[in-house]
Amino acid sequence: CYLPANLQGVVLLELFKVALRRRVMFGLGDSATTNVYRPTFNVHIKTSSRGGQVNHGYPDDSYFQRAVGELRDNGVTLADLPA
Repeated sequence: CYLPANLQGVVLLELFKVALRRRVMFGLGDSATTNVYRPTFNVHIKTSSRGGQVNHGYPDDSYFQRAVGELRDNGVTLADLPA
C-alpha cells in the first residue's frame, strides 16, 4: 500500500488500521476485473507510487476523498481515530 508522506497519508493509515482491525478492508465477491469470486477490496488501496489513478498509483488528487468515502461506507469514520 502506498500513501503520501503528508497529513492525508497519516490519516488514511490510521483509518486503514481501524478498518483492518474491524475486518472491513476486504470482502468476498466477484472481481470487477476478472469476474471471478475471490477476495475483493472494500476500500481500494494504492498499489503503485506512480502511474496515476488508472494504474492505482499517484498522482491522484481525488484518492483521499474516495478512500474516506469507502471507509465511511464500511463503518469507519474520522471519529474512530484515536485522540
